[in-house]
Amino acid sequence: MVKELKFVAVAHCILNRGTRWWIEGKRVEGGIVKKVVDKLAEINIGIYQLPCPEFTFLGNPRAQMTKDEYESLKCYKKHVRKLAKKVSMEIESLIKMGKEPKLKIVGLIGIARSPSCATKCIPVGNGYREGMGIFFEELIRYLNRKGITVLTFEIDIKDLERSTLALKALL
Repeated sequence: MVKELKFVAVAHCILNRGTRWWIEGKRVEGGIVKKVVDKLAEINIGIYQLPCPEFTFLGNPRAQMTKDEYESLKCYKKHVRKLAKKVSMEIESLIKMGKEPKLKIVGLIGIARSPSCATKCIPVGNGYREGMGIFFEELIRYLNRKGITVLTFEIDIKDLERSTLALKALL
């Protein structure tokens, strides 16, 4: 009998690419990032889909923005905190209510260059720098307050091979 099942919380756009930013003239891609889903299935890791704070705040179409631009939007940080608090409560509930088998969160999977859901590389000004997105910062803060610590991973759509290989660390 299985005693424990692992799961990860995944940036919304990995499972629903239709929520990513787009503007008129930009090619829109829908569906899932199949290589990520396939890798998680291969290593027997469940998936919890995080909400997309950018989409739920601005919808689409919306322009590509940097972390500092999102931080300057009136009420965006409040929106992100509300989502992070709700998600942390849901994750805590999954852990507490999963008794047989136990459910264990083993990671957060973000998206490279996202102002909200990056874990390593964020857009700022006219370029990028090392850092974490606004939503992931808040989510980790809320999870830590509940005594929940997780590894973070970043999926780079431009380098899926390397990104998905890193997921083996979840084992």
